[in-house]
Amino acid sequence: MMNIPQLAAEQSLSPSVFSFTGEPFFSKQAYVEMTPQGGLAPSACACGGVGSCTCGAMGTSPSYIYALGTVQTQFPSLSVEKEFYQAVGDADVDKAPNDALYFKYLSQGRNRYIAREMCWTFQIFNTDSYVVKPRSERELTHLISALAPRPHFTFDVIVGQLGPLAPAEMCNGLQLPILLCDEMYTFTYNEVVETVKDALPRGATTDQIVEMLKMAFPLFANGGQTDAQRAVNFLITRYMAVYTTAWMMMFTEQDGQKYSFVGVNTQPSVVQGTDRVIDVIFTFRGEKNYDMVRWYTSVAVQGEFPYILTNMSRYYGGP
Repeated sequence: MMNIPQLAAEQSLSPSVFSFTGEPFFSKQAYVEMTPQGGLAPSACACGGVGSCTCGAMGTSPSYIYALGTVQTQFPSLSVEKEFYQAVGDADVDKAPNDALYFKYLSQGRNRYIAREMCWTFQIFNTDSYVVKPRSERELTHLISALAPRPHFTFDVIVGQLGPLAPAEMCNGLQLPILLCDEMYTFTYNEVVETVKDALPRGATTDQIVEMLKMAFPLFANGGQTDAQRAVNFLITRYMAVYTTAWMMMFTEQDGQKYSFVGVNTQPSVVQGTDRVIDVIFTFRGEKNYDMVRWYTSVAVQGEFPYILTNMSRYYGGP
């Protein structure tokens, strides 16, 4: 008999927080099989970007993004670069730009006007995927915070809306879809480990958590643009039952054997109603008789912020 502890969807990772001077405050192997697949095609909606705003017009709907990756910044033009180095102290004036240098000076309130002019990009598995445009000063603060030096590996979560392709002059010739950022979090690897450990039963080891994270991290090698991608990215950062289920299957005996993780499938839920719902199915294979056991959870994805509709449960449908 398999008994999984039920955890609230609110149990999630806690982002790192940095205060600013003068301002308030793995492997690339992909295991996910997502249907439908989606690339980084630009949207016709231009709210907050360039051109005429069409979001909210009759017959149009916004395309939302829920992506995991790494925030980067660069100078959009020689003019902004020269202005940045005017603000740099004598000790740093000859240093090449890097995240530590950017953070040191962009985090100073007197240089906020420069931060607004910077080109902000979002990398997914070291590939430039979006040009990020913050909606407000709050999101700009979070973008700057993502550059802060930290002792451990970090990753960023951005939630927002897909805009058009960035014009060539916006990022020194770099033309990528604009991501209009509404919310952002930054996590260190150690924060992830500690949060997952707190959700697991006593006796769970750090080595076991690391093995599960090796399973989880490749799942977000996607643009975070389709319903399926957004549902998966939401779950691995916001729903700790994913990890309690994996730990139970992988490290405790169920029906006389342990199970290894096989992969994740997604499909539109049979019951939709007024919501757009994705079933996310996690598959495990027995180490003795190789039988497949599946667990699933349903995620509503019609709005910008996904949410849980069905707690993690055994899945008996499909092959």
